[in-house]
Amino acid sequence: MGSCALVTDPRTELNGLWHTTSAAPGTRIELSLHNVLDVTVGTGAEYITGSLFDSLTVAGHSNRDRSFHLELTFRGSTPATYDGVLVGSNQLDGTFTRNGETVTHFAFYRLIQ
Repeated sequence: MGSCALVTDPRTELNGLWHTTSAAPGTRIELSLHNVLDVTVGTGAEYITGSLFDSLTVAGHSNRDRSFHLELTFRGSTPATYDGVLVGSNQLDGTFTRNGETVTHFAFYRLIQ
């Protein structure tokens, strides 16, 4: 029998509140993510010039190598996908695709409370 060490699963590091300001000028997206094993779910909102524009749900999966795939389903507008990787503990960096347009190095930052 060896010693037992606490091992942190990098997939649980997606848990928390995230935001971006780089969706489009004046636009930001906020996400609340919860990850269990490799299943990621959540909710969120899109704001334009400071006002709520649309709400969304998140479904996806994450991997032990800190990469993930998220499907963002907006209530009143077109869906999006976000494929990326957790950078450090407070940044997500990836490719955001919506309306046939792809933005690389699209970042979300952890909201520290």
